[in-house]
Amino acid sequence: MASCSFFLVALSLAFLCYCLTFDNVKADLIGDLCSSVTNPSFCNRALRSDPRSAKANLRGLGQIAIDKATASAKTTLNLAKALGKGELTSTCVEVIGEAIDSLNECQGSLRGNDKGTLNIKASAALDDLATCDDEYGAKEPTNLKQASQTTQGLISIILAVSNRL
Repeated sequence: MASCSFFLVALSLAFLCYCLTFDNVKADLIGDLCSSVTNPSFCNRALRSDPRSAKANLRGLGQIAIDKATASAKTTLNLAKALGKGELTSTCVEVIGEAIDSLNECQGSLRGNDKGTLNIKASAALDDLATCDDEYGAKEPTNLKQASQTTQGLISIILAVSNRL
């Protein structure tokens, strides 16, 4: 009877260790990925806030980043459109629309394991958002600047994923 109890305790401990190790591997994947971006704490929050990240591999984390970056870019586009008419606004609307197109193309590149195209399209989206910021310069409305920075932070995660594929 005692040997049976010992066996059950040992088996339970082994299972617990396995579960803790498995969770740490996933946590390390996000931590390792986020350590390579400019704002690791933002990256960690962005990825961990999505329930899919708990079981995601590198491609899964890339998909989360693409989904969040696309949604953020659409929010940024709506903020730019709300600024009204004008040359600066029309430039921003145009380049943010191009950024969204590039992010949409990132989807297929990630699925097809096309690291080069993923990197090119994510870099293009990043450049498009920076163009909007540069157009406004110091006169950029705070809400537009913050939305653009959030989107750029999410795109940096996509680039980090593409560098690890």
